[in-house]
Amino acid sequence: MSFGLNKWLAKEQIVTPITLGVSVFFILLLFQPFGYNNYSYSRLLGDSFISSIVVLLITFTSRKVTYSVFRKRFVSQILYIQVLLDITLFLGVTFLINLISGGFRNIRFIDWLGVSFQDVLIFELFFIPLSLFIKHYFNLVNGDLNSSFNSSEDFNLSLGKVCLLSDTENDILEVFPQEILLIKSSGNYIEVFYLKEGKIFRNILRCTLEKVTKQFYLYPFLFRCHRSYLINTDRIEKVKGNKRGYTITVTGLQEAIPVSRSRIDLFHEVYSDKK
Repeated sequence: MSFGLNKWLAKEQIVTPITLGVSVFFILLLFQPFGYNNYSYSRLLGDSFISSIVVLLITFTSRKVTYSVFRKRFVSQILYIQVLLDITLFLGVTFLINLISGGFRNIRFIDWLGVSFQDVLIFELFFIPLSLFIKHYFNLVNGDLNSSFNSSEDFNLSLGKVCLLSDTENDILEVFPQEILLIKSSGNYIEVFYLKEGKIFRNILRCTLEKVTKQFYLYPFLFRCHRSYLINTDRIEKVKGNKRGYTITVTGLQEAIPVSRSRIDLFHEVYSDKK
């Protein structure tokens, strides 16, 4: 897992709000919903521009907050938190705008709340699939563009699960990346240690660690520390050694996991960022 991934994630968090903001501008300008067809062209243009800027700033803020504060939660949980934060920020900002502009002289607060909540939900129904589409695009760009993707696997990924498939395609393990503790390579097999309902489970698949690592490019906390080990850096319990050599233990497991010499500097940067 390289730091190039973090750049892709940062770009995705910028591209998504910009795309949403621009989309809102053209939707309001071209389709004129919510009574916008009664506005003069100059007011329609101005309101569409202001609305697009508000959408851009709010969605950018909600994504920065959720990925920074709630990064240890499941991807599906982050999506729910993001939607709730979007709605809260939209209502808060529109309330302030309405209050400052004197809009409450012409409409009761309860009526404004009902209309605003309805409008925000309509746009959220548009934002969610568009956000997932953009995220999927960045998955493809950051991964192998020539790889074929199974549609059910893509669907699970959008919900937060990753589907680990054995080379024989007889064994499948669906797991939330955040629940993975350790993946250990043993020849042509991997051992996956993961949490489920507070208990540690172990699953063996006929598969290479190299192949599995490529599936986790979206999750920078899963770090390939050694040719035989991939660890969840959010689950690190103890680190021994120094820059010349580290051994790691993760939550619930006693095994001392080595960090290869070629990965020491990179691990040092990753681990230092989490202290």
